[in-house]
Amino acid sequence: MKMWRFKNCPRCSGDTFIDSDIDGWHEHCLMCGYTRDLPAEAIAKSKAAPGGGNRTGSAGTSAL
Repeated sequence: MKMWRFKNCPRCSGDTFIDSDIDGWHEHCLMCGYTRDLPAEAIAKSKAAPGGGNRTGSAGTSAL
């Protein structure tokens, strides 16, 4: 699962994405290639953030 963060790179203010592999979670900049390791606590907090659930209405239809 990838998550995008727009204008979040500390080096160039480019768009970053968060991805995981066997070594854990990492944030990568699409523009300059900046990479950093993310602690597991930061990923758990972002998944539990409000509005992160499914986007269906009360009738089960899409609310988009």
